Amino acid sequence: MNGSGRWVLPDVARGVAITAMLIAHAGPFVSGAGRPALDTIARLSDLASPLFSLVMGMAAAIVLARDRHVPGFLWQQAVRGLVLIGLGAWMDQWGTWIAIVLSNLGITLLVGSLVLVLGAWVTAVTAVAVLVVSQPLLESVARAAGPLDYYATDLESYLLRWTALDPYYRLVNLLPFFLVGALLARWGYAGRPDVRVSGAMVVAGVVGAAVLTTSRFPAPEARVSGTYADTAHDVTQVLVAVGVIGLALAWRPTAAVLRPFAPIGVVALSLYVAHGAVVALLADTVYADTGGRPAPGTVDWTTFVVFVGGFLLLSWAWGRWIGRAPIEWALGFVTRRRVRA
Repeated sequence: MNGSGRWVLPDVARGVAITAMLIAHAGPFVSGAGRPALDTIARLSDLASPLFSLVMGMAAAIVLARDRHVPGFLWQQAVRGLVLIGLGAWMDQWGTWIAIVLSNLGITLLVGSLVLVLGAWVTAVTAVAVLVVSQPLLESVARAAGPLDYYATDLESYLLRWTALDPYYRLVNLLPFFLVGALLARWGYAGRPDVRVSGAMVVAGVVGAAVLTTSRFPAPEARVSGTYADTAHDVTQVLVAVGVIGLALAWRPTAAVLRPFAPIGVVALSLYVAHGAVVALLADTVYADTGGRPAPGTVDWTTFVVFVGGFLLLSWAWGRWIGRAPIEWALGFVTRRRVRA
């Protein structure tokens, strides 16, 4: 914990996740850049949502362990989940180049919180079971539902997207990360990262990535979201990210480098919404003549750096000197429970 009583690793990991997401959102500004830069942006885009889900699971488990009041915990998580779903559905209507994942994360929080109160063994078994059935389950739902209109706004289409048919992320693939994050918090890793566990994560992630790269699995650009190969790719990235964060926090010099991500993580939700609002404004004004986004082949590193760095700097300053941002404050007020995780 830090001096404010917050757990450092979840805040830092959340800050890393939102940074990865902001970089992914800024990708169209440099769509004509070289392959190494675009591959890096693509990897960060793939990392962001699973890492967010993992940290949500950590935060939920920390709250449950601290309060031990199941009805109050479920009420709090239900409000948070419904707010995420509502914000995501609203942002979907803004017409931006961003793939909005808030609703997918919100429904993951709702379902994951119900699983957590059933105990550690149920949580672990559910995580494994969902991983095992994920690809055939998604294929079955896709066959049964038929083609889905991504822009449909009826409740059935929304639920199908959020749970199984979204082309980017969905409940079926995010839930295991949430549950594993909860288990890591329950076992104490979120509060005091063990160096051996962190090192094992990094090794497992690197070895797994090497196997995926050299095996018969499809290359990253050929993978279909939600398949075993795509999930394995996400798992390796999250393992490396969390392991590196854990190792870095254990050594004072590297911990000092990572700690600026913590205040950014505190305001991540407000940052995400504000960033989306600016993208929507740009799509309607500056890029209205090019389909609402920078023209293909654009290479504008100045705008990319300002767009990402400016938001991160402002968010760091807010989290460092003010604390919770408006949406986080409103969530705490509505649930009337001080959230420290």
